[in-house]
Amino acid sequence: MNSPHLDPRLAKMIADQEGRGVQLSKQPIGTVIEVKTANSFYRIKVLPGNRFEVKGGTYFPEPTEVTIPGSTWGGSMLKMNWIGLGMHIEFNQYTTSEVKSLKIVAPDGSWEYDI
Repeated sequence: MNSPHLDPRLAKMIADQEGRGVQLSKQPIGTVIEVKTANSFYRIKVLPGNRFEVKGGTYFPEPTEVTIPGSTWGGSMLKMNWIGLGMHIEFNQYTTSEVKSLKIVAPDGSWEYDI
């Protein structure tokens, strides 16, 4: 990604995310994303209308409907509709610790994909 308005270090961080995450808006309804962070485990289910059900971590001991705007590198820049390795997921007003692993499971359970 070359842009005269983007710091080269940031452009490299964005480019390095290719193949290291999941584009939420492209996932079929019912897809499950299992996320291990530095401190917790989350099970995220894709719902209709850019909504998600999450269970796990400190704040979601029971399945809870949330919005996931995207992920950050720990600062204020947000990669929209994305969960990426090495990033922090934004759930409503909460932010996770660093994502360490991702598994995507098809809505019918017919396949799994580890990132």
